[in-house]
Amino acid sequence: RTLLTVSGRRIGLIRTPDGNLHAVDAICYHMGGPLVASGDLEEIGTRQCLKCPWHKYLVDIRTGEGLYRDLDFKWSTKGVSARTLEVSIESCLLNSE
Repeated sequence: RTLLTVSGRRIGLIRTPDGNLHAVDAICYHMGGPLVASGDLEEIGTRQCLKCPWHKYLVDIRTGEGLYRDLDFKWSTKGVSARTLEVSIESCLLNSE
């Protein structure tokens, strides 16, 4: 994991076990917890999610969707709340200074 400031925004770069690189907001959208710095990466079904250490919110790092278990204990989504970013290594190196 790498934390960067790109164009004034704090983002985290995360490489998943399958080798894919993802960029997400570094701070949890719920209450500002350290999502990227301290959140655990968990696989929920086919989704790679970060679990915020403060309130255990799950955020899909590919789509930005918040996940929760519904009353039937099935995984459901709150919709997209966290921002996911499309980046390239070149743009991060140029904009992180």
